[in-house]
Amino acid sequence: MEILLALSVLKVPLGIKLFLNIIPVLIGLFYIVKQRRVDRLIAPALIMIFLNMVLGIYLKDWMTLIRLGQLTCMLGFSYFICDWINEERLLLVCRYMIIISCITFILEIFFKGAVSAKHIAFNFYLPRFEGPVGESNFTAIIFAVCSMVFFHYKKWMFSGLSFILIVLCASRTSAIMVLLFIIFNLMFLKRRDYLRYVAGVMFFFMLISPFMIWLIERYADLPIRSALERASAGRYYLQVAYVDMGIKNILGVGYFNGWNQFMEYLTPYLPIVDSIRTHQNNEQHSIFIQVFSEFGVIGYLFFIWQILNVCKMIMKQNAELLFLISVVFFGYCFLNGLSDFILYLVIGAGMSLNLRKRLADY
Repeated sequence: MEILLALSVLKVPLGIKLFLNIIPVLIGLFYIVKQRRVDRLIAPALIMIFLNMVLGIYLKDWMTLIRLGQLTCMLGFSYFICDWINEERLLLVCRYMIIISCITFILEIFFKGAVSAKHIAFNFYLPRFEGPVGESNFTAIIFAVCSMVFFHYKKWMFSGLSFILIVLCASRTSAIMVLLFIIFNLMFLKRRDYLRYVAGVMFFFMLISPFMIWLIERYADLPIRSALERASAGRYYLQVAYVDMGIKNILGVGYFNGWNQFMEYLTPYLPIVDSIRTHQNNEQHSIFIQVFSEFGVIGYLFFIWQILNVCKMIMKQNAELLFLISVVFFGYCFLNGLSDFILYLVIGAGMSLNLRKRLADY
């Protein structure tokens, strides 16, 4: 099973469409059918999905319904992980993912080469490889999770190797995730309980981010908003448009359907955006903005409730694991990853009573 889960990282390696990321979806589907029960812990997420399904049926948007089915299966996958995972299995899955990724990178370096040169800072660029997922940022966040898990269990060699793979992806966000995790762990080496407060603060600001963007756009002066647009590489007004989408459609526009309606909500801001930089039609670049825009304000409130449920469950048992999960969600502040395999692996591990007991005794 450990190798099978590790193979899930092989989505589009070297441009080959393997789509083995279907493995967790099938496992989740099998687990849901087998269990035939719904735990009240994930009730908020299921309500959020149900409301979006009703919208999809009303709009006759069958692709949204398919995507929501995938999302439901990923919830089932997290529960499978919760029942199945333990410390040894978690480490094995991470090791196998790193080994598979190393092989993929070697083949990519020799047969395909870097897809681009990523500007890191000043005039420093790094060659960027796509890795097993077929997209650099989504590949890198897997390595960030692996590096943090290995660091926690003092597997220094694998933690360092995972970080090197992040460098091959040239992902600043994933590198910051790992450094953030290490720095705060060292800062509170003798006061581990403090990590739960750091995690709480991080979750608070991440969860209110759509409302903060709305308030800034309504009340901040134009120079401040222009500065945010430049500092965020054009993502500020991108997300302003998506936040407007969520506010004007309280039940959302349908999962993965935000892209199709994005320009309608960006149009009022085009004069400002184009005066700063050329506008772009792009995704939300944030799991929080993604949920807010595609599931609406009402759906987002259930999303907040769901995250608080999981955090409350983990917080009483293990502050370090809660902090790790908060750092993972920080990474998804810059990615649309609501159905991402590694996210549900981490959540499932966090919910696991067996794993939490082992971590507490560690």
